[in-house]
Amino acid sequence: MIQAAGQVVPLKMDVDRKDVAPVATKYGVTAIPALFVMDENGKVLATLELTMSPKEFAANLTRVVKAHTKKTGK
Repeated sequence: MIQAAGQVVPLKMDVDRKDVAPVATKYGVTAIPALFVMDENGKVLATLELTMSPKEFAANLTRVVKAHTKKTGK
């Protein structure tokens, strides 16, 4: 997970704020917390449920980052 986490930039947003509501609508946030893994263009690569164990979360994040890296070569 450390390798995968080193390739992501975390961003926390309070979707209850009125000025952030358009972003929540754009990405279809229907429950809090919601975790979206996005590419550099804002395309959603995966949505990860935060109800999974840390081990499952790490495995899924690593899988998403590896798949994106393989696809883009970045």
